[in-house]
Amino acid sequence: MKNTGLLVLSLFLSFGTYSQSKATSIKSITTPTVKAISANCQNPNSHIILYNLPAQGTWTIKQYPKDTTIQGTGSNFAFVNIPKGSYRFTVTDSSGVTSDTTQTAIIEPSTTPPATPTIGKVIQPTQQEPTATITVNGLPSAKEGPWTLYISPGNLNFSGNDTTATIYGLNYGDYSFVVENSSFCLSQPAKISISKPEIKNSLDEKSTNNYSINLYPNPTSDQITIERINNHGVKNELKIIDSFGITVTTGYIENIQTFDLSHLPAGVYLLKLDDGTTAKFIKK
Repeated sequence: MKNTGLLVLSLFLSFGTYSQSKATSIKSITTPTVKAISANCQNPNSHIILYNLPAQGTWTIKQYPKDTTIQGTGSNFAFVNIPKGSYRFTVTDSSGVTSDTTQTAIIEPSTTPPATPTIGKVIQPTQQEPTATITVNGLPSAKEGPWTLYISPGNLNFSGNDTTATIYGLNYGDYSFVVENSSFCLSQPAKISISKPEIKNSLDEKSTNNYSINLYPNPTSDQITIERINNHGVKNELKIIDSFGITVTTGYIENIQTFDLSHLPAGVYLLKLDDGTTAKFIKK
């Protein structure tokens, strides 16, 4: 009986040693991590990068759902020009051990730059209106998401979601219009030149006193009185315009009206009524 106990104990120890040895022989490898980079207007190529591949020997990557395989070496690998979709991968090392399936890598549909905007109606500056008004067409629609229109020089920008925008108050010069869509892609620039308004010296304009007016004193220092000779009782809008074509004073007149000119610099000025009547005076 004593010998039998030793035999059982010996067999138990041997079995336990064998089981432990077999368990430690099971091999596993690290599951690769994945990074998906979808194509966009700055980067035209979509790609998926696999990290933590077996550093030693040759490995085999299997791509799902197409079951495509590729062999290589090195701890990282990139699939380039991947179409939109969802992808998973496994890697098998040189000894035939296969990793778990990676997390899903998603390639989004590629984004493209918006169309170059087009310049529509342009109202060039004039002597009476010294800045331009420009209509810009061909902007992304509301369905495509909001856009931002960049205008240079001047570092101006406007946002919206209509296909047309009207820009006011641009001085003369050369301008560039670039639109950015909701995917932060930039269009090619649309360019336009705004002409400098033709400035006429008021002394070169002939007065057209359809309804004669008197200005006094002329020349004047601080104020001027405007008196209607004819057409009494008719109220007209009045503008005083400097030699650069800029309106410096506005008001109304029926029969007689006095205006303060103390805030104006010395120079030649044009008085203009909305009925076409004009006259010149000098501020000393």
